Amino acid sequence: MTDYGSSIRWYGRDGQPLAEGDRERLLSDRTYRVVAQTTLANGWFVSTVWLGLDHGYGAGPPLIFETMIFDRAADGGFGRGDSVYQERYATEAEALAGHAHACDLDWHALRALADEA
Repeated sequence: MTDYGSSIRWYGRDGQPLAEGDRERLLSDRTYRVVAQTTLANGWFVSTVWLGLDHGYGAGPPLIFETMIFDRAADGGFGRGDSVYQERYATEAEALAGHAHACDLDWHALRALADEA
């Protein structure tokens, strides 16, 4: 079993390691966590957020941002809906570019891929 304890790191939006006290404060600050959010014409919700925790777990640059697309129609529009897309990034600039890319994806092809999963 792999021990990730020594490789788990938390980073701020600037990519710098966080001090223990800063982590809790920033995680509770919604305006800090949310990078961009867009509702598409088909009702899908694109959300790009700062995760803080390195989701690369020490393999390569820290992956601390994530873009996801949610199909809100899948749950009647009441919640987040089914996730149909996910991508992670190391920098805020990459995350913003990734958010724009996600907003431009072909909805029909993406839905077909999500249905296959």
